[in-house]
Amino acid sequence: MDAGPLSKVSAKTAAEVCSRYKLTDAARKRLQDGLTPRQFVELLLQAHGYEDAFDFLAYALPRREAIWWACLTLRHILGPDLPPLEQAALKAVVEWVLQPDEAKRRAAQAAGEAIDFRNLSALRPWPCMAAAVAWVPPPFRR
Repeated sequence: MDAGPLSKVSAKTAAEVCSRYKLTDAARKRLQDGLTPRQFVELLLQAHGYEDAFDFLAYALPRREAIWWACLTLRHILGPDLPPLEQAALKAVVEWVLQPDEAKRRAAQAAGEAIDFRNLSALRPWPCMAAAVAWVPPPFRR
């Protein structure tokens, strides 16, 4: 792909990406042979299938870029005023994205583990993001 939108997506077809996860019925109806990832996302967005487009991109992007995209999205949604442990987890995840090495991966894992996963009374995305970093195997790509 060119350097434009979705330039980090290596799949040549949308079907290649869709084979990695379970599509909703609405998304499956729009999937056609030969569609590029960009074309498929455009079809989903035209049909107001925002969650389907979000799911598709989560599987289409390389892991590191998907984690970065999720960080930016969550930060935009949740704003700058995070509790201290969540702020530390966000910082650790961002540091790993910027310099994806083993030490940063372990730091993100530790920051995520410091947050109680069992507290489901509030949206707690940062431990999940930190866990995602911890589960990315070297060389920290797909």
